[in-house]
Amino acid sequence: MGRCRGIVFGSIIALFGIATVARAQNDYTSYLHATLRGWEDGVRVTLFDRNGSYFGRLSECGILQRFNSLEDEEYALDIVSFGFSLSEDYEWYTRRRGARWRGGSINYVNLVQAAEIAGSVPLSDTWDFDVLFNQESTMQAERSLVRAIFRKSSADGNVTGFLTGWLKSSKEEMDLEFGLTFTPGQSSITVAAGALDPFSDIIYQVLGVGPKYSPVSLNYVKHPFTARLSADIPLGRQFRSELYGLIMSPGDVIVTEQADTLGSFRQNEGYGYAGALLEWAPSRNSATGTFATVVKSGMDRQMLDQSPPEDSFDLNETTGQIGIYGMQRLGGNVLLDAYLVRVLRLENRSCPDVAESYLIDYEDRTWIGRGTVTYRAQNGFRGEIGLDFDSRDVIRDANIQGRHHSYFHSRFRFDMGWYISDRAMFVWGANVDLDRDTSTGWFDGGHVRFQVFW
Repeated sequence: MGRCRGIVFGSIIALFGIATVARAQNDYTSYLHATLRGWEDGVRVTLFDRNGSYFGRLSECGILQRFNSLEDEEYALDIVSFGFSLSEDYEWYTRRRGARWRGGSINYVNLVQAAEIAGSVPLSDTWDFDVLFNQESTMQAERSLVRAIFRKSSADGNVTGFLTGWLKSSKEEMDLEFGLTFTPGQSSITVAAGALDPFSDIIYQVLGVGPKYSPVSLNYVKHPFTARLSADIPLGRQFRSELYGLIMSPGDVIVTEQADTLGSFRQNEGYGYAGALLEWAPSRNSATGTFATVVKSGMDRQMLDQSPPEDSFDLNETTGQIGIYGMQRLGGNVLLDAYLVRVLRLENRSCPDVAESYLIDYEDRTWIGRGTVTYRAQNGFRGEIGLDFDSRDVIRDANIQGRHHSYFHSRFRFDMGWYISDRAMFVWGANVDLDRDTSTGWFDGGHVRFQVFW
């Protein structure tokens, strides 16, 4: 294992080094960039669509729900292998109309997949209507979410106000967010405020929804609200930065049992995240950057009936990461990109006056890396060779759900597909196992991804 780990780390560092020092000619596309917008959108959706989490809105597993006993050891590596590249992710968030999908095999039966569709229609010179659709089927979420966004721009286009409705089949779960986006020069700064479950009290307390329609009734003592900031700011001609942050005011809700399901309890929740990226792009053909993110959530549940004492608990979840990346074009049609990330996950569950078997005290630290060499004609064939690895050290694992221990997994990734100018990209491929730990020999799963714009 040690020799294999050294080969993998050496390869990823070599790719990163090439990406940061090489220079190229004959470029036919725009500047290379990476972004944290995909990460920020994901952690924001986790909060605004809590019922779309794998175990549901009222689960004792918390808001992040990072642990699922159905996961195998290579699940995290599978997510890396079927994801979009750094430049593909950035391109997606610069467009307002498009669709993309990615999926990968995680076992003999299941396919992990995620889809996004974005559309935008001008209603007048200053009014626009956007719609965003997210579909996700993973070990952390089962969601299908629509966001409807009305935008009103100022006459000079430097300020845009927006109202977002988070649309869901359960009306009490719908959310609202209002914000302003300022675009001075090449910068973009957004400030926004959101209201979670603003219609819940009307539905449960005014209309009096009974057990026929819902097994529980929600009564908010204190509604949760959010304040959000995002910024993309150039720093001179070669540097740019991204900043993201959200804080949720503490929510306090009484959940009353209307059928024999969960029991009645009072729950306090808190949530917040922050992220930053700094990028250096010395030319159109190269970019290097570093980033850091953190997500924290807390839950304090107190049972109000005769439930066992272990059903009352405090749960705290934290995920942090810090990473570096590099991208470099060579000869116009060849692109090198690589990233290396250090991830920390903490989970602590404390219960007063109960046995230690009900407590959770977990910490792991992981190195995740992905490096890819891509050949891409402006119109035509696309081929990729990549190296992915996931090295996890479990520090503490008391009573966490599922089986978790230290491991190291790595694989080669071979992809091929077709690229059509700046309108469409289709890629499919297979993984070659480097650990010899699969029952299928060298084959270590397959994946598909595509991205189209209009």
